[in-house]
Amino acid sequence: VETFLAQFAAAASRATWLNRISTLFAFAVRREFLAKNPCARLERIRMDRRAPVILSPGQSQLLLKVTPTVLRPYVILGLFAGIRPEELLRMTWADVDLETGTATVNDAKTRRRRIVPLHGKALALLAEHPMKAGAVAPSNSTVRRYKRRACSALGLERWPADLLRHTAASYLLALHGDAGKVATMLGNSSAILLSHYHQPVRNGDCGEFWGLAGKPTL
Repeated sequence: VETFLAQFAAAASRATWLNRISTLFAFAVRREFLAKNPCARLERIRMDRRAPVILSPGQSQLLLKVTPTVLRPYVILGLFAGIRPEELLRMTWADVDLETGTATVNDAKTRRRRIVPLHGKALALLAEHPMKAGAVAPSNSTVRRYKRRACSALGLERWPADLLRHTAASYLLALHGDAGKVATMLGNSSAILLSHYHQPVRNGDCGEFWGLAGKPTL
């Protein structure tokens, strides 16, 4: 296992693969194929937590401008509702209710159904979309190609991890001022939100992001 993990330079990649392999071995132990999980003897992989990268209001508008029609729902729900990328790939338009202003995530990381309230800006953008049937997002390979092109437009060397989700989390927290409320919307704990997802946002930037005048309010 250590030899396999050594091929990955990034600590995050090593940690991800160690978790996957350990889960597989744990299954083998439960089925009595193995006596012990060999991953239990490995050193824990430590990672330096860097501040999350988020988009500015201007970058967010530019991103929407360069996003092709087929990908707009994916970007809107990620950027303004913070829905996880893997969740978006499984969602259909049947999960989006413009009348109630909510999106239902049925296949969340936590394996629980989550009802996500949608801000008026997200609703307005989704209402303009010409197609409201089928999958919310195209294939994962199409999304990856789009991200590479979007990086060029935004002047980024690469697409930061969970860029849309971290952007949504930061502006939602600036909007509501309630970590518990926003964490529930995102399907996380307040501690994870504040330590891994949140970047401080100025009031002026918050108002510009949500298209609001004056003090941000929902």
